[in-house]
Amino acid sequence: MKVCLVAAAAAFSVCSVGVASAATMTIDDFTDAQNVAAMALSPSFPSSSEVLGAGILGGARDLSVTTSATGPLQTQGSVAAGTLGFSNTVGVSGSLTATWDGTGTPGSGLGYDFTGGGLFSSVVVDLLSSDTGLSMSLIVDGDTVTKVFATGVASVSTQMFDFSEFASADFSNVNSLSLFLTGPEDLDASISLVGLYGADTTAVPLPAAGLPLLAGIAALGAIGRRRRRAA
Repeated sequence: MKVCLVAAAAAFSVCSVGVASAATMTIDDFTDAQNVAAMALSPSFPSSSEVLGAGILGGARDLSVTTSATGPLQTQGSVAAGTLGFSNTVGVSGSLTATWDGTGTPGSGLGYDFTGGGLFSSVVVDLLSSDTGLSMSLIVDGDTVTKVFATGVASVSTQMFDFSEFASADFSNVNSLSLFLTGPEDLDASISLVGLYGADTTAVPLPAAGLPLLAGIAALGAIGRRRRRAA
């Protein structure tokens, strides 16, 4: 298991810049609602459940929570409106696990090529916010990489889990992916994206309209050189 300390979570944007562009694919868009809670009395939610959805890789998401306490509504996980939420009440710690491994329990397996034939190189997780520090682990077929946030995160922080960080996972044939979050008391955290990312360094061709401009610049340069030689 690899552990990284994230002292200051920097914002990161996946976009096209200059001659480089990025390839992305969503694993879960978090539009299929789900609620789980440990020790919840009202409303009553199970501590684990599975939800089916077209916007989820493998067609299903398993969500579960655990808590250190025995009182009502101590640790909760929720999915709604494109966000995965994780919270602990005052005085207790807890954990949340989101798993993508196909349908059923145990899952049928993804059998998915996360590399996209060489297109992708990382799993990306967008942490929207967290009012305290927390631990974020990504588990790929039993191989774990952990990032530890020493303090809270006030703005969007995109965490890249490079395939090269994992010791033994075969990203060309992934059967199970889990996101495991643990946090202290009085925690409220939210995640907006789990996906795949790959940098595409292919040069962007110049539009045809730009070719006459280059020709004109070259002509002006030639005229300038002739005038200098004549002087």
